[in-house]
Amino acid sequence: MENPADRMYILFYLSLGNAGRIKAFNRIWKVYSGRIAFYISQILPKGSYYADDCFQEVMLKIYQGLETFKIEYPVKPWLYAIARNHTLDYIQRKEYEEVEYFELITAADVTNPESGFVRSEIFSAIENSINKLAEDDSQIAYLRFYEEMKLKDIADIMGININTVKTRITSVKKILQNDLRGWL
Repeated sequence: MENPADRMYILFYLSLGNAGRIKAFNRIWKVYSGRIAFYISQILPKGSYYADDCFQEVMLKIYQGLETFKIEYPVKPWLYAIARNHTLDYIQRKEYEEVEYFELITAADVTNPESGFVRSEIFSAIENSINKLAEDDSQIAYLRFYEEMKLKDIADIMGININTVKTRITSVKKILQNDLRGWL
């Protein structure tokens, strides 16, 4: 979900012209840069040496795009659309042949090694299941379940109909349910 306070902060500074644009970008960097970098890393092949370069180019595009940003639109979907589109263009430019999918592994619970191990096994099973999905489906799953985005925002980012998003999320849930039946 987009934080309304962050949105208002960014919109306020954008209304101040060029000087405000720098402050708005600083807020975007502070709030969203980590998530955008993670999202980009999930689209690029694992171990890609180009993730940092692509991230810097995306952030530059975001900064440049602030000049023409329409304040009636939500900020977060706009940022992710830029990140997705530029990363896909970047992949084509670098002529990558395959795109890996994102990991859902979290740090193990150090206070209880057994539960940490079980959690690690569960997340490994989730990752394996998600890695089987088509690229668009894995991106939709990431945006919906990790970023908790609205269906309309996902549809806008992916450039597809909202009903298609609903259908794909239902399909992804069924696949995950079947694949993880032994864990649930």
